[in-house]
Amino acid sequence: MYTASHGITWHAHRITWHEVVLMATSVTTAGPFDIPLDVPPGADPDRALPADLSDPTRTGAALGVLVESGRLDPPLSAAGSTAARWRVLADLAVNDVTLARLAAGHAGAVAILNDLDGPVPRRDQRWGVWDIDTPVSPLAARWGPDGWTLHGARPACSGARVLTHALVAAEITTAEAGEARQLFAVRLDDRGIAVAAGGRASRAMAGADTATVLFDGARAVAVGGPAETSGRSATAATAYSDRPVFWHAAAGVAACWFGGAIGVARPLFAAGRLDRTDHEGRSGYEGRSDHEGRSDHEDWTVHHGSVSGSANRYGATGRGGPGGHHWFADRRGRPLDARALVHLGRVDALLMAGRCVLETAAREIDADPGDTGGSARRRALQVRAAVETCATEVIDLVGRALGPGPLCSDRGYARRVADLGFHLRHSHVEHDLETLANAVLDDLDPFWW
Repeated sequence: MYTASHGITWHAHRITWHEVVLMATSVTTAGPFDIPLDVPPGADPDRALPADLSDPTRTGAALGVLVESGRLDPPLSAAGSTAARWRVLADLAVNDVTLARLAAGHAGAVAILNDLDGPVPRRDQRWGVWDIDTPVSPLAARWGPDGWTLHGARPACSGARVLTHALVAAEITTAEAGEARQLFAVRLDDRGIAVAAGGRASRAMAGADTATVLFDGARAVAVGGPAETSGRSATAATAYSDRPVFWHAAAGVAACWFGGAIGVARPLFAAGRLDRTDHEGRSGYEGRSDHEGRSDHEDWTVHHGSVSGSANRYGATGRGGPGGHHWFADRRGRPLDARALVHLGRVDALLMAGRCVLETAAREIDADPGDTGGSARRRALQVRAAVETCATEVIDLVGRALGPGPLCSDRGYARRVADLGFHLRHSHVEHDLETLANAVLDDLDPFWW
């Protein structure tokens, strides 16, 4: 279905969900990843593989495994293999949007530090980028005898207790530039940093441990130069967000949305093939196996496989609740009706469109990493808008086609849908579209074709 094209090697940096688990269990024999790959019938579905990372401790352990393995290092954006980097994020998001979100944050921080000649992250460090201010208590930086310190609060910090370091932007006042915003690197174990009490009402992306972080004299290291904020909003750009690498990373977030959409779509494709199941109980939607169980339909890791058993490649745990109930069992002998098939066709077209958008953007970034053409910002907004539409419609169409069955009976799948919907709300939607429209009108050649 989603075959590679244009000479891009999409599988060069592929990482699978099982690899994360196997690497983690090779590090410790009695830890947060010491879980079976298969869950016996009747076992607790929360122990099944797709539902593991709703606990921030486990999410942090998984992220640590990825960082230490080097899977999130190569390639940096605009280093000639942008597609491969985005593929890593999409692969992760197929099974767990939360882990992909934190992985994207770490990879983005590494790219920013590399671009601004900042400190080089070690393999035992987990980084994030926190750049959302609050009008009540904007983050401010002060210079003193011991260097820079940060004061104030920063809301919506993903990985608040999971990460080890973060890049944060804060307001400064200098004699040369007046009021400006400066990017800083901080260690999250600093005694001047604390996580605010209270939690989020939503359980979506609970594994990301998103919270408000309080800074009270936290030591910080400046990264790059300041950006003037005269006449700009409280969320005005820092020096790095005026650089191409920021917009390349912003476009890469859409790869997480795309992978999440594939994960949501899996049960619909599986249900559509139940009437073609062979005598061994395997799904007919496996394609022609070429090597190591991969299908000729795969591109951005649409993992096909058995619709029975635990943790199958469609993301269904195989057991939706106590007693081993499987929501697919209710559909056997009832192939999708015409209405559902229409939705399936629409989902397939949307995923193809999303893939093409990401492929095109990756090629353009690698062809002009320094953004000499000045298109990085507009391209990032285009990619995010297109893939956000794709993912949003996939969630809606799959729900219309299958009804509440998988959401009620498969806790891992229900969490996956909730996590993706929550993550999509980071797209800024209409604000970004307004910005994109102005960019189009400012361009004499919209280069749509």
